[in-house]
Formats: sequence, C-alpha cells, structure tokens
Amino acid sequence: MKHTPHSIYVKERETLDNGFSAGWGLHFQPAEEYVIDCHTHTDFEGTAEEFKALLDRWFFYTEAYRQQKIVLFVETESQMESMAELMKIDGRVQWMLYLPADKPRFEWVKKSKKLGACGLKIHSHTIMKGEVPFECFYSPDWQGIFKFIEDNDMPALWHVTQRVSYSPYHGGGFNAYFSEGQKKGINVTNEMLLKQLCDVLEAYPKLNIIGAHQLYLGIPALSELFDKYTNLYIDSSVGYFVRWCDTIYDDDRELYYEFFNKYPEKILFGTDSHIAPNAIGEYQKETFCNHLRFIHQLRLPYDVLEMVCHKNAERLLKIPPSSSSRKYNTRP
Repeated sequence: MKHTPHSIYVKERETLDNGFSAGWGLHFQPAEEYVIDCHTHTDFEGTAEEFKALLDRWFFYTEAYRQQKIVLFVETESQMESMAELMKIDGRVQWMLYLPADKPRFEWVKKSKKLGACGLKIHSHTIMKGEVPFECFYSPDWQGIFKFIEDNDMPALWHVTQRVSYSPYHGGGFNAYFSEGQKKGINVTNEMLLKQLCDVLEAYPKLNIIGAHQLYLGIPALSELFDKYTNLYIDSSVGYFVRWCDTIYDDDRELYYEFFNKYPEKILFGTDSHIAPNAIGEYQKETFCNHLRFIHQLRLPYDVLEMVCHKNAERLLKIPPSSSSRKYNTRP
C-alpha cells in the first residue's frame, strides 16, 4: 500500500513551538473529529423522554467510537411527533420519515417537514416483492412527493436496488425480496429499478438522492453514475464493511482509496443499524464497528475522512456541526 498518510499534526509539530514536540506521535494516522450515522432504523414507539433514554444507551457505546449524531428513520405519526419533541431536548438526533413504495403518503411528508425532518427515506422492496406495480414511482402521488422534497431541499435516502447473490460475509441471504415477487410471476430487475432512479434524478435535478448500500454497485458503475449525476450520493452501509477479525487486502484497499479520493463529497457514513430497547447489544455494536473499521482501514487523508464521516451529512442534511467532545483522558 503506497498511500500511508499520517495526521496533519505530525508535520505541524516539526515546526510549531520551535519544534519542541517534533517526532512525538510520529505514527499517528489521520483521525476523524467525530462521526454521524446517516442510516439507522428504529421501530420503537415512545415519548421524547423515552427516546432520549434509548439514545443514551446507544451513545454510551458508540460515543467511544466518536459518534456524535444519528439519523433515525421513523414510520408512524406518533414517532414523528416524538422526534419533534426530542430535537428540542437532545442535539444528537436528526430523523427522516420512512416510506415504502406502496405508501406515498404526501400529507405525512408535508407533516414531517413541518416537524423538522431532514429528509425522506424511501424503500423499493415492495416493488421487488410484487406488492405494488413497478410503475408506482411514476404515479402522480410519488411525482408530487419528489417535487415537494426537491422544492423544500429534503434529500431522499433511497434503497433502490438489491443484490441477488448470497452474501454470508455480512449476513445477507440469497435473492432477498426478488424471490417473493418471482413466485407471483413478477420479473422486475435491478436494471429496471436503477433506470427508475435515473429518471427521477433527471426529472428533479435539484433533488439530492443518497443511494442506500451503494446501490449494490461496484466502483466502475458508481463512478459512471457519479460523473453523470451531480445530485447522486451513496451511503457506506452494508457494503463498506469489515468484520472484527479481518483486514482489507492491500489491492482492494488501493481501489477503494482511489475511489474515495476521487469522489470524497459523494459518500456518507451509515450503518443500517437497528436500535430499540430490546435491541442494543453486541450484535448492534459490531454492526456499527464493522462499518467504521472499513473507513479506518482505507487510511484516507484527513480532509477526505472528515467529509465521509460527518461533513457530507452536515452539508446535505443541514445538520449543525458537533464538537469534538472528550470525556476522559483520551478519545478512542
């Protein structure tokens, strides 16, 4: 691996204070100031105070890995109202309304904007399952939603496509979602779904869309889309993932290093975690760490690392910057 950048402050110490601390911490690598997770699910129904207690439990662990804010996906009106109250007492949370393809609830979208949502989470799995026609996103209902969120600068985080292959590395099964539709004679393909996304990107050029799970595309295909659509982004969830026992191979790291450095403003950190009172344990903790481990093992330059870990989310989702808090003698 030829790219082994060090912290910019290693160089600074060579001259700062007349070079008094030159060579101290010479091995330090670039470190993100903090992390924002843009992709977290919850099915918890509770008051703002109960949600705050839930976040306290989650951040008790993840703050040690520099997480400062989280974007939660909520699916009900009561959750939306709790989120609006929670934001008044807890600066760690931002949220999006989650809408499957079969539920184009325009009134809910407008309500979410009024209550402070930073964007809209969309999922196409009901199309893949054959529960709703493929053409649904071309319907007047969805076109009205796309126009509204474009006009109101609300990005969409959209689970558009789905890998068909088995993926035991991250725990993914074979032919998820599609298999259910195929039993019904539905033959929707990933190519059709991706074309649908591209149609929306072109029809609403000021609507920023974040493709969940890298759209299940490799580097060449993503590069081609990034070069064509200025309003397309991806999150790092599911695919940008390294298990606790692994290290990225050097050749693979080189490819990702070049990709991240070519498109540093296009990638947001996300984990696809799920948190609830009965769902915070080692499973969820490792989900978070496995995603952050991938980012760290790329050994990115400081400015790129900062964009991926929090600055892109702050810019696109209008999230106020955080402070680099430190509770104890060191920051893990």
